[in-house]
Amino acid sequence: MLRKTGPTLFFAFLLLFWSLITLTVDGLALHGMVKSLRATAWPAAQGTITHSSVSASRGSKSTTYKLAVRYSYSVDGRPYEGNQHRFSSWSTSNSGAAEALVRRYPVGSPVTVFHAPDGSDSVLEPGIHGGDLLVLLFLMPFNLVMVGMALGGFRGRRPEDTAVVPVQKEGRLHVAFNDISPKLAGALGVGGASFGSVFLVGIPTGFDPPLPVALVTWGAVVAAGVYALRWTRARVESGHYDLVLDSRARRLSLPAISGRNARLEVAWDEVHAVTVEPHQQKTGKGIRTTYRPTLQLPGDDGPRREVIVDVSDAERAEAVAAWLRSQLKLGRQRGAAALSA
Repeated sequence: MLRKTGPTLFFAFLLLFWSLITLTVDGLALHGMVKSLRATAWPAAQGTITHSSVSASRGSKSTTYKLAVRYSYSVDGRPYEGNQHRFSSWSTSNSGAAEALVRRYPVGSPVTVFHAPDGSDSVLEPGIHGGDLLVLLFLMPFNLVMVGMALGGFRGRRPEDTAVVPVQKEGRLHVAFNDISPKLAGALGVGGASFGSVFLVGIPTGFDPPLPVALVTWGAVVAAGVYALRWTRARVESGHYDLVLDSRARRLSLPAISGRNARLEVAWDEVHAVTVEPHQQKTGKGIRTTYRPTLQLPGDDGPRREVIVDVSDAERAEAVAAWLRSQLKLGRQRGAAALSA
């Protein structure tokens, strides 16, 4: 029986740190958007630009630019000064976008100022803009990672995570080996499309696209997520990832995964043993180890191995092998490279 384990202290700290940063930026973005929407109902007054320039903030790796503006206006004969272009404006690495705003608001030019009823707060451009929606897309992958970490970490490990759950379909047993659920595929589709929109839309427009462009981009991101969800669901429901056992025909059908481009049909009588073998592969992050339930089969040049699936968890892999041995009545034979659960 598996023990249920919760998140480690390091993981909990990482989740807390990630969530704190992500939710803080989320809050700033949403606060600015809400304030901008409320400003659309504010009264308007005529004002004059008194200062307009590009403000540069130099960091260790890059420099960002933003419009620095001041304007004067009066409410009921009382003078005020404001410095808000938009409540939700953000710095950008594209200096051209800030320079374009300086040209739009030259010093001495008249402007319409939207101000709070008491005149204490003001803005030049109220309402939601394309840049606001693009910022939300930029934040989307970070929020998805946060939710995924929370669900995965605090869900813990449960016995059913390693249990083999065969499903009877048309007289045959099916065991699904899809690593990604349709919901996760949909989330990855949204996250990937959101990340891509930063480069395809954000950079060319200085992260301030026209509102229609931003709306179309949002539509494309949602469509990418829906497509990924439906595509994965269709493959799962079609049995693409299923190991199929046909007891009447005494045959196994291995899914087109783990290096196979097509399904492989294997007669039960050809299976000498089912073992679990570790497999190590170099990745960009180091060595990745998976565990492979493997069929031991006869070959023209001697015994051969056929991998069923790559599994990241050794106990899950052994559960698959043990279940298959019981179905094929093989006992508990293992090769030299087999793992013990």
